[in-house]
Amino acid sequence: MSGDERDALERSIEEGYEDFAKGDTEDAFDFLRQLKSGRDTAATTSQCDAHDVELDERCPRTAVEVRLPCPAGRPDATACYCEEHGGLARAEREAHADWNYAAPESVGDAGAVLDAGCDCLRTTEAYVVLRQTTQETGGNWLAWLGLGTALTQVPNPEPRMRRGRPRTDGRGQYSFSARVYAEQAAREMWAEGVTRRVAEIRAARGGTLDWGVAVEPLDAPIVILLEQGDERSAWDVAKELTPRSRAGQAMLSGLRPSGECA
Repeated sequence: MSGDERDALERSIEEGYEDFAKGDTEDAFDFLRQLKSGRDTAATTSQCDAHDVELDERCPRTAVEVRLPCPAGRPDATACYCEEHGGLARAEREAHADWNYAAPESVGDAGAVLDAGCDCLRTTEAYVVLRQTTQETGGNWLAWLGLGTALTQVPNPEPRMRRGRPRTDGRGQYSFSARVYAEQAAREMWAEGVTRRVAEIRAARGGTLDWGVAVEPLDAPIVILLEQGDERSAWDVAKELTPRSRAGQAMLSGLRPSGECA
């Protein structure tokens, strides 16, 4: 805390005592509420952080700023809101929720915090795609996890063999004779992938999912079935489905907390 900030704080404390002595208990208790964050909060004033939608500019009012020191050399977590935009209570909530403050020290510096906090579930953790090949190519079934460029093909754990070796021309190693077999293999691979992915994100965030982009894996995958003659893309089908997870999108991927497309 700078000398000017300390002087301002001391003046505020004196004013609080004076309010209490004069019987202005509401003002006195309001000041105490401003200091309830304790030694981790520096009571200074700053411009309100809220954006005024009508004026299309930052709110011009000033208010008590909440400033929390963060570990690992990260910048302080700060927040400031006037009474009209939530006041001190909102500022305290947002400062404590700042990733730089909420992330354990083991995560690292601000760059590492940003990387870990933005890490999220992908479409491979939300979708199973089953497509039937044409009759000319055997009418078999292929399976993938995910959508678009994130597709991961599901191998057949028991591929058809030719001369003692798997057929790798698209009709063996990744081909299933019936939809039920393709779906079973895809669901098993999906479950293993979700468990592994959530563990990776939790480890990157210091052993917790209490901060960062929300991570909310589905109980079961969303299965997209594309039978013979269906020329639609899995992505187009997915966009027409009713989302299962709550609203909210990851900042970089634009996906929902489950990995579903928004």
